[in-house]
Amino acid sequence: MSSSFVSLPANPYIHDKYEEKADISNGGAEIKQSQFEPEDKDVESIKSDGRGNWGNQLDFLLSCMGYAIGLGNVWRFPYLCYENGGGAFLLVYCLLLVVAALPIMVLEMVFGQFTSTGAISAWTVSPLFKGIGYGMVLLSTYFCLYYNIIIAYTIYYMIASCKNPLPWAGCDHDWNTENCYTDQVSDTTGATPTLASNVTVASGLGGKVWATEEYWKYHVLDITEGLHDMGTIRWEIFGCFLAAWLIVYLCIVKGIKTSGKVVYFTATFPFVVLIILLIRGATLDGAKEGILYFIQPKFELLASAQLWTAAANQVIFSFGAGWGAVHTLASYNNYRNNCIRDCLLLVCFGVFTSILSGFVVFSVLGFMSKDAGVPIEDVVQAGPGLTFVAYPEALSRLPLPQLWSFIFFFMLLTLGLDSQFVTLETVITAAVDEIKRTYPAISKYRFWVILGTCIFLSIAGLPLCYQGGIYLQTLLDWYPAGYSPMIMGLSEILVISYVYGNLTLSP
Repeated sequence: MSSSFVSLPANPYIHDKYEEKADISNGGAEIKQSQFEPEDKDVESIKSDGRGNWGNQLDFLLSCMGYAIGLGNVWRFPYLCYENGGGAFLLVYCLLLVVAALPIMVLEMVFGQFTSTGAISAWTVSPLFKGIGYGMVLLSTYFCLYYNIIIAYTIYYMIASCKNPLPWAGCDHDWNTENCYTDQVSDTTGATPTLASNVTVASGLGGKVWATEEYWKYHVLDITEGLHDMGTIRWEIFGCFLAAWLIVYLCIVKGIKTSGKVVYFTATFPFVVLIILLIRGATLDGAKEGILYFIQPKFELLASAQLWTAAANQVIFSFGAGWGAVHTLASYNNYRNNCIRDCLLLVCFGVFTSILSGFVVFSVLGFMSKDAGVPIEDVVQAGPGLTFVAYPEALSRLPLPQLWSFIFFFMLLTLGLDSQFVTLETVITAAVDEIKRTYPAISKYRFWVILGTCIFLSIAGLPLCYQGGIYLQTLLDWYPAGYSPMIMGLSEILVISYVYGNLTLSP
């Protein structure tokens, strides 16, 4: 027994624009080329019905840049590179970018622009595989949960930057241990720090802990011994977490009409700050060795499966392929927009930002390595907190360190927010577009959908604000954001390439 089905165009609002002719014979089916030549004004009136549209093409491009160029480039890329051999990771990352991420992103952008619906409703093209859309939305929901706690950390550091001296400079605080190490103390004037002559340096590699690292682990996180001990809630982090959700809500409450304008600043400001930090980092003693570690590959590490897995994970993560967000952004596009051009620009800017961030981090790591007299790969404990160790160390060495620290962490805040805007918009758009098929009036209550989603996710993310929340955040970062997006992207390619348009399914 054989079964057959007809793959209809995904967008029910433009379905009447198609003229389809199917010739079914010999137990199979053949579909002739659909004729779809709508006038631009017709398409625009259809696409903007209850959904909204980009104000102009620059809104869309900057929103994509803001999504793809986020904390994943400044926070996640450097620490994965640090954990996986520097230049070897960079080489594999660039290779997988070309052969994996770019094709998936082009496909998603074209698919989203064609269907003009969210990540779930778009799979009307092949209803059997609608689970791919649900999977993408679920991944985006996980992302929204743990990504906002990173934004909360940046808000915490931004507030702490207003203190004089900077709280992470020096080893004379309550949270410092006898193994605390720094080569400088800050005076109360905010001037450039001077060398400290009375610092006790613990013997052995394991005994040295940078002051910035102790501030991160023992004060900001007040970290417990493991996931089995979640400890108590960190009320300061909890307050920053709620503030982050409030900012996100205010920026997306009116959909892409507001978030599309916010990204004019959030997507461009980080480049200015990173370039300034690179100039400063390059002048530090030992910066050359750190940069060489970043760009010189250790070819023997190319045989490591962990390196290839981490690089593939980061490529998919940083550009959002397989998450449904690129699809969602493109669904608000003009039907005839040159999305392939936009995709190429997006990838180029994303790679540039990742490499620029790598130069900034590794120039500082090179200095820290030479100053402490340890190899670069052992200078700090690798992990998500690397950015909250290396960057503050560089900032504390700038003239007017409070000012530059505030600017830097404000930059991190803008980077995180625009990625969060788009990811949350992915979840909300998918839900509204799917519900609208049954209850068209849901578009009038989009405000309440956004509010309810933000409240629900802020409550669900409460455990991340505990002392052991960093362990839970690491789990959410690795598992939902690890292999799952790669599986979603691969499934999307296979379905659209081999199932969509094929009318016959053999038993």
